[in-house]
Amino acid sequence: MSIKRSVTPGTSVNREKRRAMVISARASVLLLVIAIGVFAGGCARIHTEKGLDPTWYGVDADTFRVGVSKQADVLDALGPPSQIIAGSGGDIFYYLYEEALGTGMIFILYNQVQLTTRYDRAIFFFDSAGVLQDYAVSEPPQRAQ
Repeated sequence: MSIKRSVTPGTSVNREKRRAMVISARASVLLLVIAIGVFAGGCARIHTEKGLDPTWYGVDADTFRVGVSKQADVLDALGPPSQIIAGSGGDIFYYLYEEALGTGMIFILYNQVQLTTRYDRAIFFFDSAGVLQDYAVSEPPQRAQ
């Protein structure tokens, strides 16, 4: 016994249309995913500050006197240092401020950042009795734009 199937006119045409629509939809999704991957992200402006505020710029030149000023005088004028280093002849107070400024392009597949960093420092050398022996401070720079 054989079964006969009835063939509706235009059935193969409908299948071809559906297949073309599915392929077109997949291509659209693929293009959308690629576009999101390429264009997601964008430009960035970067500005960071680390460390202590450079208060040593506002201190008068005669505030610190070699052979006279003590650790307490420096602490009163500038506050606690970023770092205290125990040297062989006495303590060293190290003050540090760091500022970084830059721009970048940040995407999923490609990143590029250009960064300029500047450091401001003040360093004070004390003898074992806590009397200032020498010091140096960085000059005030032009603020980063």
